[in-house]
Amino acid sequence: MKNRKVWRWMIIVVIVLVFVSPIINYGLALLDYPPIFAVPIEHYKDGGTVVYKGLWHVVIDYNELEGPDSRQDVVYISRFLKKGEPNTNHRLDF
Repeated sequence: MKNRKVWRWMIIVVIVLVFVSPIINYGLALLDYPPIFAVPIEHYKDGGTVVYKGLWHVVIDYNELEGPDSRQDVVYISRFLKKGEPNTNHRLDF
């Protein structure tokens, strides 16, 4: 009986994290902070730009220091939510 309750709570926590983590990362992107629930997959040598991959979303934390189009912001891209426009030279696989 007690073992069933533990498994039930574990399943509930996993389901909540799967659906809440993209929303938390979107809120952080709106404030121009890097994501918490995502894994860095690419680092660029342009000043520190990092591409993160999360569940159902991609976050790009720009930190370009040189060039006429240098930028320092965070872009969030998913199938349902979007914040900002990415540069064309970044690979965005969902």
